[in-house]
Amino acid sequence: MKSRFIFQHQISLVDYSDSSDDENYDHIVNEIIIIVTEKSSTDYGLFMWDGSLVLSWYLFNQTKNNQQFWKNKNILELNAGVALPSILLLKLGANKIIITDRIDGFIGIQNNIIENLILNDINYNINDNNNKNNNNNNNNNNNNNNNNNNNNNNNNKISIEPLSWGDFNSFSNHLNSLPIDYIISSDCFYDNTKNYDDIFATWYYFLSRNDKLVILLTYQVRCNEKTISNYLKRWKLKSEILSTKDIPIPNVDSEIILVKITKNQ
Repeated sequence: MKSRFIFQHQISLVDYSDSSDDENYDHIVNEIIIIVTEKSSTDYGLFMWDGSLVLSWYLFNQTKNNQQFWKNKNILELNAGVALPSILLLKLGANKIIITDRIDGFIGIQNNIIENLILNDINYNINDNNNKNNNNNNNNNNNNNNNNNNNNNNNNKISIEPLSWGDFNSFSNHLNSLPIDYIISSDCFYDNTKNYDDIFATWYYFLSRNDKLVILLTYQVRCNEKTISNYLKRWKLKSEILSTKDIPIPNVDSEIILVKITKNQ
């Protein structure tokens, strides 16, 4: 099943052409259309979740007053699923994006992400990408020249990798070497009986390498008895619930919380 998402910025203008009847109308100043495929499967990594849509709209909204907001930013998406936020950030000019999901079932999730990249006119060569990760070549200057010559050649900007929470030994050289500016993740707290320390340990690993790193997280409220507040205190992290009331997010019926997490200074 394919889903089509339209992200727009609209500004309200006044038509003064007829001074006797001034009229307000909406003017679209930026529009991005993204198509993603969901698979008929029992694997939840192949579905489009409300948290991913809310997160995507928030990311898009950051460009409302500054269209260059994501330019030169390095992004790590955890628990990516169909990777809607990462595809959007590529369209918004992010520098490099590492898209990750769990190791078990990774091949199916990776293939679906590649299909979604192609659907959105983003070229991706899995063989070239694997060679880059294995060899950890630091040819950033040459890569930047190639990107300028061909905007559709995004292999130097994208990496799709397996990542298990808390398993730092499994992290690729590429993942360990790239300075991360933002971590984004949607709906990683789906199991109300699970211990979340591995998730927080993964966040803290990257926060310890960059004190200015920002984590943007959405999660669906499924159980009011279990919260992440105790984990935040234990790992000495600061959180802020971000409002989405002024963002025109369509077709979301679930209660989604959007949180900004940073390291306590």
